[in-house]
Amino acid sequence: MSDPQNRVPQTRKSAAAMLMIIIGIVLLLPGLCSLFFIAGFALSEPQNLFKFNDAITGSLWILWGICFVVAIGGALLLRLGWRR
Repeated sequence: MSDPQNRVPQTRKSAAAMLMIIIGIVLLLPGLCSLFFIAGFALSEPQNLFKFNDAITGSLWILWGICFVVAIGGALLLRLGWRR
């Protein structure tokens, strides 16, 4: 039949690992949303995309940067939860 020594051990995720994966997915959403809005902004006003002296555009870049930092944290949390 089957050899018990050749069995691949089944690993189950703990509740903490599953919670980290769910929170990581939620934290990825701001980064995806900011990518969507950067693309929309670039298509609608490409000449204003890299005007950093404009207060509104500069504020948007800061907000997008914060969203990307949150998304990177989510990706790291996903990685940590998946490896646990």
